[in-house]
Amino acid sequence: MHRLSIVLVGCSVLAGCGDAGNSDPFGTASSTLGTTSPTTTAPPTSETTIEPGTSSSTAGTSQSSTVADTSTSTGVVDGSTTGNDPIFDVGAGTTGEAEPCVKVDVILAVDASSSMDGVIQDLQASFNGWVGSLLADVGEGGIMDFQLAVIDGCDMSPFFHDTHDDNGACNFSTGGNYMVSSSPALGAEFACVSDTQVSNYSVGDICTGDEDDESPAAAAAAAVTFPAEMNENAGFLRPDAVLFVIAVTNEDEGGSPSFINPQALHDALLAAKGNEVNNVVFLGIAGSELCFAYGAFTTPAPQMEALAGLFAADNRGVFYDLCTQNVGPAFDMAIQLVDSACDNFVPEG
Repeated sequence: MHRLSIVLVGCSVLAGCGDAGNSDPFGTASSTLGTTSPTTTAPPTSETTIEPGTSSSTAGTSQSSTVADTSTSTGVVDGSTTGNDPIFDVGAGTTGEAEPCVKVDVILAVDASSSMDGVIQDLQASFNGWVGSLLADVGEGGIMDFQLAVIDGCDMSPFFHDTHDDNGACNFSTGGNYMVSSSPALGAEFACVSDTQVSNYSVGDICTGDEDDESPAAAAAAAVTFPAEMNENAGFLRPDAVLFVIAVTNEDEGGSPSFINPQALHDALLAAKGNEVNNVVFLGIAGSELCFAYGAFTTPAPQMEALAGLFAADNRGVFYDLCTQNVGPAFDMAIQLVDSACDNFVPEG
């Protein structure tokens, strides 16, 4: 049985995103783009229409995703899903198994600006599909469990959300500010925080207006770095789990135009997992060009693409074009890499 850790982050194009002048623990306010490594573009496949809430093993012909070279020995699988299987019936697992990876830790950080309305709705509709794929398609017979945290794109207060602005505390079964796949109320818990426009950590964060939400990858990195990792987010990051980070934005990491250091963010996320390249998977969902998607403008995201490219050079990264207006295939592609990471996981300690 395998275990993993997953992080999902996002940001917006036109409204409510972060300011380039924000506090910058990972050097993201740098004019250095960072050194990118060669990446592989997914080959065209026959076009597949994917309804919200389902998943597919194909990426379709209309998107250009930066993915790891699947010809390597990392064991990338075909990404097929079992959409009719029970999604939340995780089971107790088996002790004493030889496989080192039996858990997944997932962080979802999504831009909370108003232009992200349609994107957030698509992410919510896709939830059952990628959760089912995660449980069924990762590891031999599925992973034992995963944890899931939701955060916005504010790296000034990088704390996982646990409160709905209108309905109050989400009361996760973990007793913390993150969810676990074995919770009988996982769907309701996710619904409580998945719209980051109306969810937050406890009584709120310090980011408002133009300071908010344009640094999803940086927020994810800060969330699993001291001091947040040991304080507000304590208990989430597990030494025996793969970390899966998903960053979603309809602008670019850091805003547009953005001046960040993708290499610094890459290194910060790796440092959270003992600097083991096999223990972190990164999915960046953003625009590859200027387009009108989900009812708002999406701008090119070269910084997010560069960051995903650094992970792709490790065979652990995907960049997916938000202009496709269909996020489902992005999760299919990333979960293949999560499975590969599980096969090659290096336990910490």
